[in-house]
Amino acid sequence: MSLGFEWDFSNVVAILSVVIPLLAFVWEFGVAGRKRLGYRVQMDTPATGAGHAPSANVLAGMRVDTRSLNEPSFVLMRIENAGWVEIGESDYLAPTTNATGIWVTFPQRRVVGMAVTELSDPALRSFFITETRADDGSTETREASGFGHGEQDGAGLIKLPKVMLNKGAHYKVLAVLERKPGTSGDVPRPVFRAGVLGDGHNRWFRWLGWFARLKMARTEAHLFASRPALLGIALLTAAVLTQASLTLFWREDPPPLDCVDGTLHLHGSTAFARALEAAAEDYLDRCEGADVRIPLEDNPFKGSTEGVTELDQAGRETKVPVGEGLGDHLAFTDGLASDGHPRLIPRPVAFSVFSIVINKDAG
Repeated sequence: MSLGFEWDFSNVVAILSVVIPLLAFVWEFGVAGRKRLGYRVQMDTPATGAGHAPSANVLAGMRVDTRSLNEPSFVLMRIENAGWVEIGESDYLAPTTNATGIWVTFPQRRVVGMAVTELSDPALRSFFITETRADDGSTETREASGFGHGEQDGAGLIKLPKVMLNKGAHYKVLAVLERKPGTSGDVPRPVFRAGVLGDGHNRWFRWLGWFARLKMARTEAHLFASRPALLGIALLTAAVLTQASLTLFWREDPPPLDCVDGTLHLHGSTAFARALEAAAEDYLDRCEGADVRIPLEDNPFKGSTEGVTELDQAGRETKVPVGEGLGDHLAFTDGLASDGHPRLIPRPVAFSVFSIVINKDAG
């Protein structure tokens, strides 16, 4: 095995398979999801429907002042901090002199009344209700600044204040509306308008520029996944990251193309011992992944005559035909082979000169 990295197509694909999800995660939860003001319409339904029953007359007969409401309907809205940091009053994209942070319009309808029905923290009540004590000791309750309803551009309007929301905090608003005269068909969905500035004062996020200026985000009313599904997602993510890491940095390099599996026996002259041992060790290093063995433990280099004899004996034992040779035995001699081995065919592979000998009988 080896620890390293090479630029090729498979490695590039492995890098992209890890980097792209990580960038998407960082963008979604680290940048875009940092300050997110979420909204959700949990209910928008008429007071009476296809299954109109006599008991529904109470809803259909709702009145304001002295008249009955025209096709009344109910809307339940949920506003929440869907990011991972708190939202402050200065984060709302509205002038500091305006206490309203969110505007919700209802085309073709008019807002009759509304109430805050749920607060994740009782301390949020002060953003919607203002209490003043009169001289006679009584308490007068009225809507806080920035919270109310009216009309804008011919559509019903609900104004929500710049509520400071901690992570996961929320509140709900229930409104009663009626259809405007002269309209028909399905009423359009409510339109939310607001925004948050992100954290423009934080120097670590200042470089993001307009990326830090986030708008409202429509949230969904469902669980992300069950616990078994979350466990499966976590295991799948870990498997992908592990496989990509192994592909990039920890791999088994295949042996070179000239490596052959098997056992090679060396015999012969002591003069070639060191060179052949070094060559054998180099071959084993280069062919680390191959199933190759070169036994050198018993010092097979005992001399030219002994090496040639062992080679001849190995050929006789394996009954190799003359001329084919043994593929797993090599014998090296520093001179001519001795007589008595007619089956051996010498092949010059190296010349070693130790001294200059002037004698024609030396061979």
